[in-house]
Amino acid sequence: MKFATVVNEYVLANQNDEEIAHKIMEQYGIELNELSSFAAYLQSEYESSDVGSDYQNKVEQLQYAVNFIFEANEEGYTVKFQTSYIHRVDLPIGLEE
Repeated sequence: MKFATVVNEYVLANQNDEEIAHKIMEQYGIELNELSSFAAYLQSEYESSDVGSDYQNKVEQLQYAVNFIFEANEEGYTVKFQTSYIHRVDLPIGLEE
């Protein structure tokens, strides 16, 4: 159950950072084509967890990280980090493609 492992690792990382969330997702093999299933899993986890708990907050942060992948790819956002999910990196002036 890699989805549960990703959530647990993100909770243990104790960070509020999309880049870290994406790296943990990569580490445990969440593929781009699995993001919709992972998002559904996160929704279920969020709804079944204690309201206002740290766990629920971390699950919500992971939901934001997954949603950001969809938005970044659909809208063509430029981001400051690159993962296997997002490839549009904001390059320093003079190094643009």
